Amino acid sequence: LPRFIAVANGGKDNLPEIRQGFERVLAARLADAKFFWEVDRKTPLEGYIEKLKGIVFQEALGTMYAKTLRVRDLAVKLAEELGLDEHLPVVKRAAELAKADLATNMVYEFPELQGVMGREYALGAGEAPAVAEAIFEHYLPRFAGDELPETAAGMIVSIADKMDSIAGCFAVGLIPTGSQDPYALRRQALGIIQIILAKGLDLSLTSLINWTQAGLAEQVEQAPETASQIREFFLGRLRGVLTGEGIPYDVIDAVLAVEADRLPDLLARCRAVAEGLRSEGMATLLTACERVANLAAKADDRRVDPSLLVERAEKELYEVYEQVKDEVAGKMAAADYQGALAALGQLAGPIDAFFDQVLVMAEDESLRRNRLALLANLTDLLTCVADLRLIVPAR
Repeated sequence: LPRFIAVANGGKDNLPEIRQGFERVLAARLADAKFFWEVDRKTPLEGYIEKLKGIVFQEALGTMYAKTLRVRDLAVKLAEELGLDEHLPVVKRAAELAKADLATNMVYEFPELQGVMGREYALGAGEAPAVAEAIFEHYLPRFAGDELPETAAGMIVSIADKMDSIAGCFAVGLIPTGSQDPYALRRQALGIIQIILAKGLDLSLTSLINWTQAGLAEQVEQAPETASQIREFFLGRLRGVLTGEGIPYDVIDAVLAVEADRLPDLLARCRAVAEGLRSEGMATLLTACERVANLAAKADDRRVDPSLLVERAEKELYEVYEQVKDEVAGKMAAADYQGALAALGQLAGPIDAFFDQVLVMAEDESLRRNRLALLANLTDLLTCVADLRLIVPAR
């Protein structure tokens, strides 16, 4: 629209002169933009890739050209691991062109147009629309509440670009502290998490970090502890996301104790446990788990000899354990974590009866060791969805 709004402090005097002043400034900027647009389009977007060799990403991490190569290789790896082979050509091309507009006159003068101009210049140069869209989307999300990439190529290149920045900065000691985060690594990590969770990407966080670090190996030396630092950095952002979903802190801790690698799976577990806590049976299960785990810590073996189960209560507990174990295995394989927790609830009664009627620390060593082994196996089963020992019972 041929309209604009300007704000001027002061009274209403001289409004025509003020308006004319704004118009002159705006006209000059628009003339500049038109000139940059015309000059930039004389060179295909691909022609700007070579110019990235003259733009420094970070002194120790090299140029934007070097970053482009790393991001391309990582993006291809991610696409292959996610089974997105049909998108590989678009992913590779988009990654190669993703930063090219940084070398254009328009983006040099108007940095906020990075990605936007890349998309337009790509279309103007005859690149596939999917490639052009991925170039724009790889910057998403740019701020809190921003849109996420919609295309497969866009989300893959976005993750690869952000991961390279995070792992690279951590490798050279540029770790966010307090209010200091010059490369916006917190925002980029949050963006990766949001994309993975929103799209349900079955990506291993450990593998993602390892692949990214492998791509940086020739550029910079990385300390052994860097991978764990990056991991903890991500988990810190993840806690914020899960808390924002209304998941209690103790539920997050309980799930992270058993699953902190595949984020969609982790979210599903958190939701299942949080939902389970609303049921009456969960309190009983939490109590049973705590009683079992306290003694199970003394076990030095997990082999249970059914012939040494002499008391009726321990025989019944073992029978229920065997039945529930198979049922839970099926639920876990189907990622039905609410179903798994419901199945585990069947153990609460037999566990209470066991502690009421059986002396675990019997004088007979063989009976004692066998009972402790049973409790150790029960602990393993009871903590398969989350470490229920970390749940605060009273809510």
